[in-house]
Amino acid sequence: MDVIYSIKENAFATSQYPVILSIENHCSVKQQKAMAKKFQEVFGEMLVARKLSNHEIELPSPAQLKCRILLKGKVPATIRDDTNPINLTNGGIEQDSSFKHVQTTGKMYIQNQSSQWKPYFFALKNNKLSYIEMKIEKSENETSNTPDEPHLRKKWFHGDVPGGAAEGGRRVMEMDHEGCFLVRNSNLFAGEYSIDFLSEKEAHHIRIQSKCDNTGQRLFYLDPSTTFDSLYTLITYFRRHPYETTDFRIDRFTRAVPMPQSRAHEDEQWFYREMDRVGAETVLKNIPITGAFLVRYAQGGSKFAISFRFEQMIKHCRVEEDGRYLMVSSQTFESISDLVHYYQRHNFYKHIRLEQPVTEELYRSSQSLQKSGVTVYTHDGYYDTSNIKKVNVRALHSYTAGNPEQELTFNIDDVIINVQKQGGGWWRGDLGDNKEKWFPRDYVEEIEVLESPFGALQTGSVDLGHVEIVKNTSVGNTECAYILKIHGSPVPFRVAVSTRDEAEEWEKAINSTLRKTPNQVDLDKIQKSEKKSKIAKELAQLIVYAKSMSKIVPNSTVVRESGRIYSSLASFDETKADKTMSADPAFFVWLHQVQLSRIYPNGRRVDSSNFNPVRFWNFGCQMIAQNYQTPDRSLQINHGKFRDNGNCGYILKPAFMQLEGFNPKDKACLELFNIKPLTLKITVIAGRHLFKSDKQKPIKGILHPYVEIEIIGAPFDCKKVETVSIVNNGLNPYWKQKFEFQILNPDLALIRFAVQHNDTFGDPTFISQASYPVCVQGIPTLTTLYPFSYTSLGRSEQLKSSKKKNFFFNP
Repeated sequence: MDVIYSIKENAFATSQYPVILSIENHCSVKQQKAMAKKFQEVFGEMLVARKLSNHEIELPSPAQLKCRILLKGKVPATIRDDTNPINLTNGGIEQDSSFKHVQTTGKMYIQNQSSQWKPYFFALKNNKLSYIEMKIEKSENETSNTPDEPHLRKKWFHGDVPGGAAEGGRRVMEMDHEGCFLVRNSNLFAGEYSIDFLSEKEAHHIRIQSKCDNTGQRLFYLDPSTTFDSLYTLITYFRRHPYETTDFRIDRFTRAVPMPQSRAHEDEQWFYREMDRVGAETVLKNIPITGAFLVRYAQGGSKFAISFRFEQMIKHCRVEEDGRYLMVSSQTFESISDLVHYYQRHNFYKHIRLEQPVTEELYRSSQSLQKSGVTVYTHDGYYDTSNIKKVNVRALHSYTAGNPEQELTFNIDDVIINVQKQGGGWWRGDLGDNKEKWFPRDYVEEIEVLESPFGALQTGSVDLGHVEIVKNTSVGNTECAYILKIHGSPVPFRVAVSTRDEAEEWEKAINSTLRKTPNQVDLDKIQKSEKKSKIAKELAQLIVYAKSMSKIVPNSTVVRESGRIYSSLASFDETKADKTMSADPAFFVWLHQVQLSRIYPNGRRVDSSNFNPVRFWNFGCQMIAQNYQTPDRSLQINHGKFRDNGNCGYILKPAFMQLEGFNPKDKACLELFNIKPLTLKITVIAGRHLFKSDKQKPIKGILHPYVEIEIIGAPFDCKKVETVSIVNNGLNPYWKQKFEFQILNPDLALIRFAVQHNDTFGDPTFISQASYPVCVQGIPTLTTLYPFSYTSLGRSEQLKSSKKKNFFFNP
């Protein structure tokens, strides 16, 4: 407990960037549950206990995780695979654990009812070819229905407050709790914010100011010396740190003042303050109208519940809270009135809307109605609108609408989504811009949407069969030049690609899948038969972005088939990592463009020595573990690497390391990726007051110093030179020697200055050293250095736009 309390107090004293705690788990399941509870109690909001976004496809940036703590540890496969839905934008997709054992992925085109070829993203897995519609990025003028800025969801953010500071002060005085606070839009400065809080029984008001840095990034601050990249980050910081001015001092902002809820719903006919669940069921049983509904308070009186009638059933839906917003499914609303009005126009449950409010008049008349002979069923629990099972169908035959206003027109292989099964041989569904229109059910077949890499987001799937490639003669678009006919059903499924080579690659992949045995295809069943891990679910669920992979070094074949999982972190020792890196360097670079890894010293290093980290950095490895108790050359190089960026422990990778085909050993890549060489000219002038202070190996007599200058980077850049040895002069040795280095890949290079002493036998004895990065993001970091000085050359960089996989970490 002392350790985690100490971490909480001191984790961000030097840098606000995230801290990763590696959990060496040798505890019982019972003890692990206690650990999970303590982590949450002590770290609170600092602990990353869930993904920042349900739709993320890559790691958040360090700026998004400022002042946050992440846990690294083992996670059972059953939990590791339980990932959030993937997000597709303009074809961009990264592999997550939903894509395990996918043989091939890529973009192909399907022809719609207007004879237009539309792009879909396809994944080949388990004898099925699944696909999902590719979304188009919204323009700048379009707005999302869900707030993106994290502060908009928080209870402490009140937005526009009529009355400004006076009303804000009244709200904090009403809560009457030391340190309670709220944030509102400033009524004096457009686009700015203000904090209203209570200190020593008085309401105070502070303006949150903002400015833009030289990159255009907006920064927020109370004091110009401490800035934050978002309003949420600022408030999070001051909820853990004191703030002091000449007028007052507050230890921290404590309790958030919730925004007063709108009372407009109390005047609505459908709202019943005093009605409970039993009363709602009694009323709705006597109103034989599908879509009849009322709103009441759920048990406990703090949340809303919607009771509604669906055919011969009565159901209840609890409205969840997400900060200051109300939420049903993935939709968010500022008030219960907004929610009800929305679902009066859109489907709420299956195919029904909230069509008939239970008004006072209808309520009174229902009490006098005779119960019909039809049995009405009630639902035991609350209906969860986040788990609606959508039915999708694929057209087996073409159909032309007799009444286009009410019916769908479609072609073979068109996929109709959000299908509502109706009686009389007709169903309703959505196709393109046509919503909730009728079509004959005999013309379609249901398609499975859950057992696929895309989960519930899937648009459709195709049974595999013989593939036929034909030239597309009916379209001038070169992206659809060739058509693949997949004969997995009586009606071949048609998709288009741009080139013959691409078509043949898909044909080869499909034929290869068809030839596989069931044991080779159904790898998920093999996973289920593995020995269950003795890991508490409560602890495993707190490990979000650093899920330990197996101790076995990732094999290129296995990982290429299962995909790079951005939330996993592979740990392996230096020997196994070096073998994999040497056997398949392209794979090693490719892996680290998405996935994190940690490399640690071999267990045979009983002297706690360290290995050279540079060769692993060159191939993209983000975290190199070192024995900090041994300040040898490797650890000195590690310190030199992270001098940059203010010693914060995070530095940006060079951009070319994220490009396909990069190999740090290949000189041909330099021209291919436009990497500019650097000529480095160094003059070693002099030194002064050099002495050896090591009591274990004292140097008798006067020093005979000389200087080593070493370039450490890509294999073709590594070089070491030495000055002459100055005999019997450690007081003020003078060299005045010039050296020149031609560095082909300066972004990977470090320079190390070391002062050595030539002993009686001519053997070197270490005196002192200093290491620095040669170049950062193409900018040289060395100007004038006084030899062996430890003056920091750190630079501060904006890390917001880059993802965590694009960084090196100092573990």
